[in-house]
Amino acid sequence: MIRLIEPKPRFDYLGAYLRMIDKLIEKYPNGIPCGTSDQMKYAYVSVMAVNSLDDGGDPQNRFQLYMTVKAVLAVLTPEQFVTTFPVKKTYDGDVWQTKDYFTTMEEIRKLPPGQPIGEAIDHLLFDYQNDDISNLMIRGLCALSGLHRKETGREMIQDMFESMGHHLPMYRRVKDPHTGQEFLRAEDGELTPINTKPKLIRILGGN
Repeated sequence: MIRLIEPKPRFDYLGAYLRMIDKLIEKYPNGIPCGTSDQMKYAYVSVMAVNSLDDGGDPQNRFQLYMTVKAVLAVLTPEQFVTTFPVKKTYDGDVWQTKDYFTTMEEIRKLPPGQPIGEAIDHLLFDYQNDDISNLMIRGLCALSGLHRKETGREMIQDMFESMGHHLPMYRRVKDPHTGQEFLRAEDGELTPINTKPKLIRILGGN
């Protein structure tokens, strides 16, 4: 007799983060005091909750949520921020001409110690090397791009390149509702089929 093993249900991370947020709000009905560990916890679970959301939905709501979380982060001091979101331990940015631990700490040292980050939060988020913060930034930019597309019908990066005198061809992935075949659709409507079949692998020197 063959017994099928049922897959374990996926853990509801979003629900867990939202419950933690609710508990903190109930604990401090007049606002979480600044400089406390609960303030750092609130900032962390807020970021993780946004990062656990599905990518769909109204871009206006997603962008407003990103702005709300950014305001929560701006209340932290540089020391609290680094403690809550440890800097990624990559040290070879000078080799690859990328941001790394050293460039991040250089930006941190520019901020007044012991004071809320405040308006400098935008600059810090762009320069900060931490996977959770990077994920938050990507989601914020995607929401902003969605707003731009909703208002103009064009991609934000497309307009950015054209403002610099460059044309950036755009393609969209579409699917034939009858056959299920996927295509890349160019701006002029030309369709290029996407081959989704796996390639055959030839084993050389095998028995």
